[in-house]
Amino acid sequence: MQLLIVEDEIILASKYKDYLSPLYDHIDSTGGFYEAKEKIEEEEYDVILLDYNLPDGNGLELAKLLTQELPAAVNQPVVVLITGYSKETIAIRSLNLGVFRYLEKPVEKGTLVEIFSLAKEEAIKRNTYKELSLNFTISKPCEERLKNEYFVSPREMEIISKILIHGKNKPVAEDLGISAGTVRNHLSNLFQKLHVSNKEELREKIKKMNL
Repeated sequence: MQLLIVEDEIILASKYKDYLSPLYDHIDSTGGFYEAKEKIEEEEYDVILLDYNLPDGNGLELAKLLTQELPAAVNQPVVVLITGYSKETIAIRSLNLGVFRYLEKPVEKGTLVEIFSLAKEEAIKRNTYKELSLNFTISKPCEERLKNEYFVSPREMEIISKILIHGKNKPVAEDLGISAGTVRNHLSNLFQKLHVSNKEELREKIKKMNL
């Protein structure tokens, strides 16, 4: 479980790291907007502690990037915004952006540990959901590739979706109201189009395309 601390006050950043190190396997820290942006582009963080007032940018703009603009295949990190400015508008905007929690400085150790324990639990849920999504659904970018690069038809797309869920031909046929033989024929065509030999290879190919 990885945490990024974005805080320009070195003493505070060090204190947060000490408080939260028992909860997280790895903790990075940075004091600026653009450096934080670079780190996020290079590494997937599970949780991010984000200061509102950064010397080279606004924490809310970074929060928007983290909660709304990351690619679908990337883990959406759990963002906790911390600010020394007690303004209702900041709190409302942060929550509207999907920020997990909003805290005002100074933050006591007990409160910080409690909030970041909850943030860790939320991150575990999101990671689990992502893994399930990769294995059992077709992402929008993957769907577009299947249509445009491999010329997969709407019916074949339905077959893939059902196979990812059920694994076997019979329940797929029952769900779609067609015969198991028809499912088998569609799969044979799909194997040729996608250059795979069986359903397991098909599942793995879809998973990689989801990424």
